[in-house]
Amino acid sequence: MQAVGAAEARGDAAGALELIEEHPCGADGVFFWRPSRVNRLVQLIQLEGILPGWAGSRWILDQALDVLDHRLRASHAEAQRIATELRGGAGALPGRDATDRQAKLVEHDWVYRQLCLYEHGGLRFFLGQHASADLVAGADRIGEWAEAPMRVLRILEREPTRLLYEDLASGESLVVPNTGASVFTVPGECVLGRIVPTGSGQMFDGLPLWVPEDVAEDCAGAPDAWVDALRRGVRRDREPEDALHLSTAGHNQLVTDVPEVGWQLPMLGFTGRISAPRITPEVLVDAVFDVVRSAIDGSLEHALARDADEVDPWPCIAAALVHPMVLGRVWDELSGSDSSALLALADKLFGPAGDLCRGLAEPDSGAA
Repeated sequence: MQAVGAAEARGDAAGALELIEEHPCGADGVFFWRPSRVNRLVQLIQLEGILPGWAGSRWILDQALDVLDHRLRASHAEAQRIATELRGGAGALPGRDATDRQAKLVEHDWVYRQLCLYEHGGLRFFLGQHASADLVAGADRIGEWAEAPMRVLRILEREPTRLLYEDLASGESLVVPNTGASVFTVPGECVLGRIVPTGSGQMFDGLPLWVPEDVAEDCAGAPDAWVDALRRGVRRDREPEDALHLSTAGHNQLVTDVPEVGWQLPMLGFTGRISAPRITPEVLVDAVFDVVRSAIDGSLEHALARDADEVDPWPCIAAALVHPMVLGRVWDELSGSDSSALLALADKLFGPAGDLCRGLAEPDSGAA
């Protein structure tokens, strides 16, 4: 673990992945490493050349949360205590036993992540004590990310590559890229999240947290006191659909804010495979390319217009295309597609997925 962490801190994704492949299992013989960590390293390697600097910044966020350093134990323990409290106590956490429940909280809880990285200074600490100059050089304004405040936002409008929000505390309108941050929200709903700077504009540091209207209004009066607003929110009697789901927006991902289930279910649903007797990786990848081909030939938009749905399809497609499970088949499946149609699809996909489609459409562009 220390050696893999050190390789990542040097910015050596290939070296970290090689160490994982050399030592895949723990003492119990079971695969030891989090799939999300392995996927991140694979994306860093396979998408090299088209990854934006903000992906490097997000890699640093993950490392800052994973770093093994005894000086962080107290702050991590406090973050875990608060996150557990907001989830209803240790008995309310999912998991087989106490160890498993704790691991799931650390891996997926939104509050834990926010407290460790920002309020408790974990990101600043990692940048000062562990991150190499090469790692920081590959990131985008990461030093400023450490100072990003919590904001209370209402989504007003969503387009294929951008989202429009209103800041409830300041009244400011802001536009951010559609990384899939609205995958769990629709216009009119509210979220808590951090807006961070990049060389090409503002964006979310990771998937924001949906909150009910009353919690948003409460937090808008004092965004820095967001933990207290959540405490008051979870104590209110609510219908199940209005309950706070604090694990929904767990750790951020490298190039998307759409969780795996957030794009997998729409892919299966769009292609009628949602009721397949057995959902294998092959079935899922086949569904992805069926959806992508329907997006290329225009039939997907006709279907979306006919059957109104709250799912935001474009960031789901973008997330699917750059997933390691799908990346290996992208060239074979799409290289013969109509170039102009691929370019039109690329214009609907923010980030590396769009650049990947441009590279397929124009192989000499250097993005393939």
